[in-house]
Amino acid sequence: MEPFFYHGIRDYRVDRLINILRTGYILPKKMLKDEFSVNRENELDLNGKSWISLSQKTLCDDYYSDQLPSSFDVHVLKHMCLVFNEKLNGIKYTNHLWFDDYTSEYIKKLIKDESSIRYSTYMDEVQTDIPVSTKELVAVGYPKEYFESIKRRYISDELNEIKKELK
Repeated sequence: MEPFFYHGIRDYRVDRLINILRTGYILPKKMLKDEFSVNRENELDLNGKSWISLSQKTLCDDYYSDQLPSSFDVHVLKHMCLVFNEKLNGIKYTNHLWFDDYTSEYIKKLIKDESSIRYSTYMDEVQTDIPVSTKELVAVGYPKEYFESIKRRYISDELNEIKKELK
């Protein structure tokens, strides 16, 4: 697998994907319009308001795959995603924390928006505080087979909308 960067679209929201394609950037939470703002106060938020999470699958060590979660497996696989080449600016490799060894409160104290030292419970997560330009986009992932299996999507409409934005 090539050292591409992946950005998963949570909650299967095609409107988020379309917004990224339309604006030309993945933006940190602090720069998002209200309709796309995300409140993760009740979750362990590893990137705060200023950082963008990406997955670099090549960082995963298969030896630990049964013990450690992969951001690729959790947030990219079977999700809509964007794939970027390996030449993104501002990438910070995270310090890995074994989630079972620390409390959420301890991890939250480590994570500071203004700090360039980044932490993650995923071994393949990287972060950047620079908006990610779609000029570096290599592919758009759309889990068509998965959506067909759950039978709750307007797949052809969504694919046409994505295609229109890509043109």
